[in-house]
Amino acid sequence: MSRRSTWRPLVAAIVAAGVSPASAAARPHNLELVVVPKRGDVVLSGAGHAVPVDRSGHAHARVSNVAAFLSDLRVSGRSHLPAGVSARITRVKRWGGPDRYAVMLEMTYAVQLSFLDLTGRTVASRDVDHVILRSSAGGRVDLPGGATAHLAGMRVVSLTGRLEPKPISWTVDSIWVAGANVVHRSQVRFRPNATRSLPVQLLFFSADVSGHDALFGFHVGHAALITGPNGKARRYNFGKGSHVHLARLPRGTYTVRIVGPGWSFERPVALSRNQDVDLEVLTWLDVAFAALVFGGGAVALVLIGRPHLRRRVSPRRHGRLHLVASERADD
Repeated sequence: MSRRSTWRPLVAAIVAAGVSPASAAARPHNLELVVVPKRGDVVLSGAGHAVPVDRSGHAHARVSNVAAFLSDLRVSGRSHLPAGVSARITRVKRWGGPDRYAVMLEMTYAVQLSFLDLTGRTVASRDVDHVILRSSAGGRVDLPGGATAHLAGMRVVSLTGRLEPKPISWTVDSIWVAGANVVHRSQVRFRPNATRSLPVQLLFFSADVSGHDALFGFHVGHAALITGPNGKARRYNFGKGSHVHLARLPRGTYTVRIVGPGWSFERPVALSRNQDVDLEVLTWLDVAFAALVFGGGAVALVLIGRPHLRRRVSPRRHGRLHLVASERADD
């Protein structure tokens, strides 16, 4: 928050208290500051004054210029906040008296995300492209997979005449790996003030890819050409048995084609569980066999429709049959 944007609510608080900036500078004021949430490890500073806060969340400052002090009020770097915790002033308002002010803090916490597959094995953060987090207060944070998230975990709300600290909850909106979202949206919920380390399971699955001859069924193929959700294609060479096992594939839609002696058509595969993907390959043997079958059938149809062609094709056989018939007649 800029100093100018901070100044406006502070001046409004002074005017509401019935104290003009000129009169505020004329005499010393004993200010009571009520810090919400209560933080005894916070030190406030403003206009050259360092003001420690006690465990009850109260602080006292004797200042001559109230407007200058409040406009410069901030959380001092001399605070004794735990590692990974920071605070900033979001609002100052008169509260219960002319020299009594409520100082509202927003607490921010560092949360380190880690990643696991569905078997519980660690997934390197470098394999994660980016993470999107959303808060119950309407906030959104985008960060690289290996980055630490600094998240607002506490804000102050006004309830029936009193100020109450309210925890802010967050959800994992999406985690992107190779063009695919590998979490169920908003399923993982957490509060930064209570969660400093957050392990998240990613939806990685395995696939066994193989090819077989379209007519005779035997295994065939040299490799699988797989295009992932990000549009990038990669070749995976087959091992024994003309298949390959692929582990830790991000959930998503893939297209698979077999590389081998013949034709293999691309097949879309929606990977949402461990799957066996077996594709047909129209091999050269299939083509030759089909040509033989259809060619022989065509010749047979021609011969059946034209008997004189059958006699020309096998004259010796017909002559032998005629000779046998003549000998039987002579007997």
